[in-house]
Amino acid sequence: MSLPVTRTAAGEPDSLPAVVSATVRHAPTWLTDGLVWVCEREAVHQLLHVVLHRNAGKDGGTRWYRPSQTRYTWERLARQLRASVDEPITREQFTGPSAWFDLLDRDRDGKLTPRDLDWSEGTRLGGASQLAKSLFFAIDVNRDGKVTAAEWQAYMKKLGHGREELAIDDLIPIFMSEQVKPAVARTKNGQVDPTLLRAFMDGDIGSWFEGPGLERRAPDFTLKTADGKSAITLSDSFGTKPVVLIFGSFT
Repeated sequence: MSLPVTRTAAGEPDSLPAVVSATVRHAPTWLTDGLVWVCEREAVHQLLHVVLHRNAGKDGGTRWYRPSQTRYTWERLARQLRASVDEPITREQFTGPSAWFDLLDRDRDGKLTPRDLDWSEGTRLGGASQLAKSLFFAIDVNRDGKVTAAEWQAYMKKLGHGREELAIDDLIPIFMSEQVKPAVARTKNGQVDPTLLRAFMDGDIGSWFEGPGLERRAPDFTLKTADGKSAITLSDSFGTKPVVLIFGSFT
């Protein structure tokens, strides 16, 4: 059975579970539910994007990872403030400190809306956030997480070649620089990039095994020590204490 792949207006693959449900709607319920369950797996979502060359969006952001799960949703905020989920939340409606409102108002439009709490890369605000971070680190030369007036002035002089003012053309290098452009993996001649596909199959990008969902208990596991002489089991070593696992790649 061949499942059609449709696209949204933005060019992204449409919801595959919805496509499957519509395609096999006359099939037995157990078959439809099973196929939908498979299509909801994150690994299938990632593989679909690799095969359809959607590893990079028009804004340069990667798209094969779904947004992280969070308790701090727009619905939760509106419920706590007793506000409507269909209307923006104004500063007057916000009962917390004014500084918190400023932090939540990420697009600085003076009101809170669902997109202020949407951190996914596919959104306009998400793309702008990635560009802002890249530009910030280009200016923050001492890497202390702050941009001082002196650093800002130095960056302005660099763009203006020593002048005290900037023209429109002086700003072009900001968006052309590799420092502020998100890294984009590209395909050649519209074909599937074999390196990306092999990396996906090897588990270097993404995984066939999903982590626990929000409010779910992490599965127990056993790993060998670095010397290979013994093993450590999560539950035996840490019991019920909270554990944070950090994996990094330094290649």
